[in-house]
Amino acid sequence: YQSYTRADISRLREAGYTREFRTVAEGVKAYLEWLGRARG
Repeated sequence: YQSYTRADISRLREAGYTREFRTVAEGVKAYLEWLGRARG
């Protein structure tokens, strides 16, 4: 188990992607909200 990992996003940045990424907690919350809307 790895408690901390970090992706190398340098090529993504070089390609012009400048938006910030969500934290895991933010991503899980957004996904659960999306699931709730998708299920109606």
